Amino acid sequence: MKSLKDNTFGHKPTKWLIKNIGFLRFIHFWNYLFFSKHIVFERQLRREIKLLEGRSTIVDIGCGDGQNLLSLARTFPDHQFIGLDKSKSSLDLVQKYCEYAKIKNVSTQYVDLEQELDLPPGQIYYSNAVFPYVRNPKLYDGLRMNIKKGCLLCLHQPVNGIHELSFLKWLKSRYITYDDQNSGIVESYSEFFLKIDRAGFNVQKQITSKGKAGRIGFELYFVPLIVLVNQKMILSIFFWSIIVLLLCPLSLLLQLVDFLHKPSPEKANAIFLVLN
Repeated sequence: MKSLKDNTFGHKPTKWLIKNIGFLRFIHFWNYLFFSKHIVFERQLRREIKLLEGRSTIVDIGCGDGQNLLSLARTFPDHQFIGLDKSKSSLDLVQKYCEYAKIKNVSTQYVDLEQELDLPPGQIYYSNAVFPYVRNPKLYDGLRMNIKKGCLLCLHQPVNGIHELSFLKWLKSRYITYDDQNSGIVESYSEFFLKIDRAGFNVQKQITSKGKAGRIGFELYFVPLIVLVNQKMILSIFFWSIIVLLLCPLSLLLQLVDFLHKPSPEKANAIFLVLN
């Protein structure tokens, strides 16, 4: 039996998911619960979209399988959404779901962020934890050139890479992770902010998240999940599935507690920015 790491980390949907496309909404709901970045990101992004006047275009840079794109498109049917990604299988999955769910205000476009950028026109551009996996040294300069004056760039960015539970860090190091498979590099807050500043962006809003409680909650869920998707034997898959499910309530509780306290940028593992 093959492990699920190529499907999970390599943006390759399983044949079962393609045939049962309606299940994608449940996957997105589950991710929304246990990956706090989606809650923080969408809550803030929805506030920015509500301020738009008239029918506008919102561009998702690195939309993947549509985790944020489809949710926002359902919430704001009067706006047009464009999903950009370099994974053609992910873009096909988004289009297939839109046909299934009769979502009319979403289109997709192939874009490789490693190349010179040519983004479609829009009023709000957003990206959720994508840029750490892009090695293009001119990425932020390209974004600045593509995004017209008066338009916004909303980013949710992992920073600092602080680990809380040493045992889980050790366990994670023994398996292939999303960062390994996609060459991800998490910068410190100061390193990331320097790139933003050099590109000429102005910070309109800044919100930190994933402090100590949030990190522990995330690690308790995510590390066993990494072990699970690396398993090939049915018995091992069953065992680690039980572990993940047992840890879910504690993980969710700790991540909810994290919302009550905003850590300083140097002690946060994620930051939401609105740039212009």
